[in-house]
Amino acid sequence: MASRSKTKIKVVVMGGAGFIGSNLVDALVEKDFMVHVIDDLSNGKRENVNKKPVSM
Repeated sequence: MASRSKTKIKVVVMGGAGFIGSNLVDALVEKDFMVHVIDDLSNGKRENVNKKPVSM
């Protein structure tokens, strides 16, 4: 029986460096989603974004 590799679900979060977006990113990363963050940093801060497998 061949083993199937687990493919992560990819998610894009716009505004992921703000308060609400960064908390959403944290929750998605905890659930093992692959998260991509789009934010112009006009209100959010880069350090608010989860450091786990997230691209920004």
